[in-house]
Amino acid sequence: MNVDFVEMTQGEYNSWYQVTVKDRAADLVRAGNADEEHALESISKQFDEVLPKGLYTPEQYVRSIVDASSGQKVGVIWYGVAPRRPPNLLFLSELWVKEEFRGMGYGTASLALLEEKARQLGKSRIALHVFGHNMRAQKLYQSAGYVATNISMAKNLQPQQDDQSSKRRR
Repeated sequence: MNVDFVEMTQGEYNSWYQVTVKDRAADLVRAGNADEEHALESISKQFDEVLPKGLYTPEQYVRSIVDASSGQKVGVIWYGVAPRRPPNLLFLSELWVKEEFRGMGYGTASLALLEEKARQLGKSRIALHVFGHNMRAQKLYQSAGYVATNISMAKNLQPQQDDQSSKRRR
């Protein structure tokens, strides 16, 4: 399986941006890291900080993933230099494969090509973030040799009944 990363049109970028910000905000809520009221605003702010010039932001690469043999666009990858990170690091911000192409090797092929791109940019390390509930992505990254470097954990607590009110109900 061979893939290429090709530049997007401005229209493709605009569509990707709108969908991705909404999806990432929903993931933030699902992970318990924000409430619905603030998630979209938070993600939009993050994207605007990292992509201030959108598709034309220096050192950020938002590309279509294309099947090299058919020319079909199968997904999107976004990688780049991460602010406040070591200079040898390339950060993978997004790897998304269209539903109908999942499980066919496009994710694995994209990660392999990303390693080549990282080396071409003089980087010796690739980092990424994956939400805890995204087990499919975690398995893909682990199979490509990525390891957990930090793990955040949380537990949702059920409200406790106070002892007085529970005694009165008996």
